[in-house]
Amino acid sequence: MAGRMDSLHFHEIKAVEFLQYHGMEFKETLQFISHLGGPNNSFLIYFPIAYILNHAVGLKILWAAVFSEWFNASLKWLLFGHRPYWWVRESNLYNDQNRPDIEQFPSTCETGPGSPSGHMMVTVAIWYIITKETLSHIRSSRERSGRELPLIVDITLWSLFGVFVTLVGVGRVFIATHFPNQVVLGLLVGLLIGHIVSQLPVHTFTLLNYLTGSMFLLQAVVYQYLFMFLLNHRPDWSIALAAKWCGDPAWVHLDSTPFYAVSRDIGSLFFTGLALRYIGSKVTETSRGLLATAILAAVAVFAVHGVALLTLPTKYEFLFYALGAFKEGLVPIIVIGLNVMYESVLGKRKVM
Repeated sequence: MAGRMDSLHFHEIKAVEFLQYHGMEFKETLQFISHLGGPNNSFLIYFPIAYILNHAVGLKILWAAVFSEWFNASLKWLLFGHRPYWWVRESNLYNDQNRPDIEQFPSTCETGPGSPSGHMMVTVAIWYIITKETLSHIRSSRERSGRELPLIVDITLWSLFGVFVTLVGVGRVFIATHFPNQVVLGLLVGLLIGHIVSQLPVHTFTLLNYLTGSMFLLQAVVYQYLFMFLLNHRPDWSIALAAKWCGDPAWVHLDSTPFYAVSRDIGSLFFTGLALRYIGSKVTETSRGLLATAILAAVAVFAVHGVALLTLPTKYEFLFYALGAFKEGLVPIIVIGLNVMYESVLGKRKVM
């Protein structure tokens, strides 16, 4: 199996070389698009904005981000996928004379295994939901006025969805953090998760659903870790390769590991459930003007980015991941809390 993957990577590394050779003048744009596809943006940008616009859609995005990121971590630990920037240095298929010179960037040196692409999985899952819910809203508005939705609107929005996720995939290959097959796998699994979550009635979920979900994630990652340990496979094997071959040690971050991703997922679900039960249940969702909605969404995004700036101690990894769960759990508390504050105070809504 390893030999077949090496053979595939040998051919795929040429795609990385091709993109870097022909796309270097667009490197800032490609890096920016790759950044937009980051799983953390699902929590820091897309969830806050969507929740302010429509609670149910925001919660669907949160659940899609959580389970696509957790499933991505599980697959990474099972598939042992290499990343281009270290594989090209480790591979015995080259010698010092013919080894490809792959350029690295500040976002290249992710520390988890490479397959499948987490950026692609999460991006596809949440933007599938965003696109589908947007079309549903437009269709409902037109049906209320007795008009059908033109087919061109469907085609346009799904085409924009396709263009965006394709650019994210190209960006991931360009910065040498993923091989093309890892991007394609992430795309397919992301579509599946997005479709499944889009069917779930998440707006009816209770605190028990959120606590059950977070406990399931915790137990799943513990059992998988123990299973791999018994098989003499270290889940953190890729961190050493990232540290060894990254061009700049400052580009290696522990919060890019699958462990931190799962910590974020557990914290997000757990504290979202608590916030909805003890904060969000105090007011009902009401309509707001466009300006008020835009301002509230901007404030929410700004506030949660303040959370992202908090630094965690890295001396003890277990403490780092545990505190990460609490840190990431602040995001839904802030978003839901700001919405309640507006509805009960600025919106002049009566608290229930």
